[in-house]
Amino acid sequence: VEQISGILEAPSFDPAIARGIVRIAAPESFVLGAMPRLALEVKAIAPGLCIESLHLPDDYLALLEAGSLDFAINHEQPYPDAYQVSPLLAAVPVFWFRREHPLRRKREISLRDIVSYPIISFHSQNVSRMGDRLLRETIRKAGFPPPNVIIDTSHLFVALDVLLMSDSIMLGMENLSQVPAFCSNLISRPMQNVSTFGRGQTMLSLIEHERTARSTLHRWMSEKIHEQFRRLDTN
Repeated sequence: VEQISGILEAPSFDPAIARGIVRIAAPESFVLGAMPRLALEVKAIAPGLCIESLHLPDDYLALLEAGSLDFAINHEQPYPDAYQVSPLLAAVPVFWFRREHPLRRKREISLRDIVSYPIISFHSQNVSRMGDRLLRETIRKAGFPPPNVIIDTSHLFVALDVLLMSDSIMLGMENLSQVPAFCSNLISRPMQNVSTFGRGQTMLSLIEHERTARSTLHRWMSEKIHEQFRRLDTN
C-alpha cells in the first residue's frame, strides 16, 4: 500500500532545479503590470524556467488541450468541462487621456465630456469589443450624437501615441496604471455613471486544461500568476 501511495502522490516541486518553458497566452492589455513582474519573480526563484508570453490565438483552447500552451487568460465565459477556470481580476474600465488634457481637473467625467473629444477605439486582438459597444449604447440612450472616433486599433502603443499627441480619450482597463509609460504620461478618470462602468463588468480568468491538474509545476505557476493579479487588485 505504501508503494502504491508513493506512486499516486505527485512529487514535490523544487523551483530551484526546475527546467523548461511555461507558455501563457493573453491579450496584451490584460497582462500589463502582471506579466513583467511574474517573469522577474519566476526567474529569481526558478532560474531554469522561462516564461513565454504570447498573444491569445483564436484556437487557444485546442492549444491548451494539445499541450502547446500551458495557460491562457481571457474574459470570464462558459468553457467545456475539460478546462479549469479560476478568476484573476475584476477589471475596472476607466477613461485615459494625457496629463495636459482639458479634463484633467475633473474627478469624474460625464457622457457630455466624452462626446466633446475624439475617441480612440482600442480593442485587444480578437477579444470582443464589449466595453466599446457598451459605451456607444450608453451614449445613444442618453440622446448624444455618436462619438467621434479618431482611430480604431488593436495596437496598444499606437493608441498610446495618439493619446499623447492629442486631446483624445480612450476607454481602457485600470491595470494600465501599473505600466510606467501610462502612469507617467497619462491620467485616468471614472465615468459618473458607475452603475454602467463599475467594478466587475469584466472578470479576467485563468484557463488551463485538465491534463495539467496533477502537475506540481503548473500548480506552482498558477499560484504565482494569481499572486501577481492580487497585487494589481490591491494597488
